[in-house]
Amino acid sequence: MIKTLLVSAASSALIALIMSSLSAHAIKPMLLQNGSYDAMVTAQNILLMHSIMTILAMVLFRHFGESLFQYAGLSLLSGALLFAIPIFLKSTQITPLLSKLTPFGGFIMMAGWVILIIAFLRVRV
Repeated sequence: MIKTLLVSAASSALIALIMSSLSAHAIKPMLLQNGSYDAMVTAQNILLMHSIMTILAMVLFRHFGESLFQYAGLSLLSGALLFAIPIFLKSTQITPLLSKLTPFGGFIMMAGWVILIIAFLRVRV
């Protein structure tokens, strides 16, 4: 599970970077015209931050051996993807159909942070 999460987190960070580059240049006029530029930037930031945090959670798991770090990473990354991908698709006017997943993604990310807090409370530093 560790390798899968690490590869997925790095891939998600790459997606966030690509979307950031596109929205800063190629598709910026379209995003500004349809009023979704701010939402796109928020989704990019959320995805990048949670991708990095997932990588850190896996490093912490390897260091401390606390399995909750794995579950925190899984929740952080899956929540970020469920949050960001529907916003990317809606902002670029590909499809608004998945936009109902965004709140679930936010909830799963919050759960990931709670799991992370519990993991930190359980380890000896």
